[in-house]
This record gives sequence, structure tokens and C-alpha cells, in this order.
Amino acid sequence: MSQGGWIAPLAASGSADVGFVIAVSAVGVSPAEQMIYSVEYELREKNYSEKAIRQVLEICDLVNKYFRGDAVRSEAQGKLDQFSDESWFSLGYLPDSLPEDPTLTKWYQVMDFDPIPIIQKIDVPVLLLYAEIDPWGPINRSIARWKEHNPNDLDIHQIVGANHFMISIEHSGIRGEIGPQVEEYSAILTQWVKEQVE
Repeated sequence: MSQGGWIAPLAASGSADVGFVIAVSAVGVSPAEQMIYSVEYELREKNYSEKAIRQVLEICDLVNKYFRGDAVRSEAQGKLDQFSDESWFSLGYLPDSLPEDPTLTKWYQVMDFDPIPIIQKIDVPVLLLYAEIDPWGPINRSIARWKEHNPNDLDIHQIVGANHFMISIEHSGIRGEIGPQVEEYSAILTQWVKEQVE
């Protein structure tokens, strides 16, 4: 589920014992792109102005450039210091202080991981199940990338009324983790698994 959409393809591509893959709300973009999507979604959800959204995304981009080695620390840290008191600052998942050596951080190691080369190696049936609305992952972009790079045995469903966790939006909202699962999700999942093992 979710970021497990990066892990499951890795497991499947590295083992001849995997018979099929099921990924729920699978993120089909890099961690950096996924975080940018999530930040922008939450700011719009909370009705921040276009100016505030632009400022946050510009700072996120600058910080990511610093981690990649494409921006100097003083410039990126200066922007963080300049806007740290803004109400939207914490919504950008921005650090208060940048590390002296970003190459020693986990974010440096994972931020630009591209799942596509792994997805292209999968040669078993894949079931992808997506929410109707997802504040954490770009559904349309993820689906498009899977379709483009793994067209062989791919079954994709977007579940009406389901959130990221396949919980009913009507019951728990788009972010709720507790509540009834959408029946269509369970039905599709169960039937698909039966077809693979029969």
C-alpha cells in the first residue's frame, strides 16, 4: 500500500518466486515528486493563497536542489529562515536547519528514486487499486506511468468512494484510516486473487 508501491515492484523484480503483485494506492513517481504533490494538495485543501502555495513549492524545490548538490546551503537556508514563521511552513515538511553534508541523509538516498526501471522488469500479473481522491499520491500520473511502462498483464481500478486506505470517504473523509472499507475494493481484490491462484 502507498509507498509500498515502490517496495512491491522491487521484490517482484528480484525474485522468481513471486506469482503476482497487488499494489494499493501505489505511488508511481519519485519520493520528491510525491512530496511536492502532497504539499500542494494540503495547502489547497486548507485554502492558502496561490502566492503562499508558490512560495512553499519554490522553497521545497530549492531545498531539494541543495540535497542534489545543485544549490548552495546559504541560499537554501536563507529561504528557510526567511519564511519559517509563516503559518504554512510546517505544511511543507521543511526542515528548520539543513545538514552540512546532505549526502549522509536518508532523503538524499531516496528522494529521486524512479520506480519505472523496476516496473519495467516485472513480468507477472499486476493489480493496481487506486482511491477516488488521494491527498498523498498523484493518482492520474501514477496510473499513466504504469500503463506506459508495464503494459503486459496490468489490471487497474479506481475505486469510487474510497480514500487512500480504501476506507469510505463518506464515513471517514479523504484522510481517515479507520472505518468501513469500500465493498467494491474488497470484491475486486478477492476475485482477482482467486483468478490468479486457480
